[in-house]
Amino acid sequence: MINRLESSVQPSVDVPAPVLLARDKEGKRALLEGAAKFNQKPKEGLKFLEAKGIIYDDPTLPRPQSLAFFFKTCPRLDKKLLGEYISRPENLEVLKAFMTLFDFRGKLISDCLRELLETFRLPGESQQIARITEVFAAVYVAAGAHDVKTEDAAYVLSYSVIMLNTDQHNPQNRKKMTLEDYKRNLRGVNDGEDFSAEYLVSSF
Repeated sequence: MINRLESSVQPSVDVPAPVLLARDKEGKRALLEGAAKFNQKPKEGLKFLEAKGIIYDDPTLPRPQSLAFFFKTCPRLDKKLLGEYISRPENLEVLKAFMTLFDFRGKLISDCLRELLETFRLPGESQQIARITEVFAAVYVAAGAHDVKTEDAAYVLSYSVIMLNTDQHNPQNRKKMTLEDYKRNLRGVNDGEDFSAEYLVSSF
């Protein structure tokens, strides 16, 4: 069973685009330069962005939320580096804040994962993937999970969708997972019950 997150998570909130944080020409130039620096060395890039007032500029906004807003709305960031950064243990609060910027209400878990993973690439380490999946599961359930009864069920289903995607797109894997294999792996996961066949078909 997965551990409960230390702090509660809430559904999506409105996000100010970075362009609103850098309205003048100089500010926009600083934004682009900061993103480029992040793509070389994330820590140096964030120091530069803070010095220029692009992030952490609102004293009433917690630092993790300010940084999450920037990550969510700046398209110039390297997706691989972003995934590695937010999945580190020391950046857990940023990861939580980042997840709450998505609107997962009433959506299939596979569709939510697809939307999420358009913004960053999953890191290669299993612990980092598990951390991302755990936070995602908590946010998804808090938003009103679609046919998923618990955070544990959401976690297992999310991880299975990720592994399914890896399986289907691995050219070296000659024996692809079938729908029946997928259903079998998820038996009894939904709080002791099976997910509906229709739900699993839509996720496959």
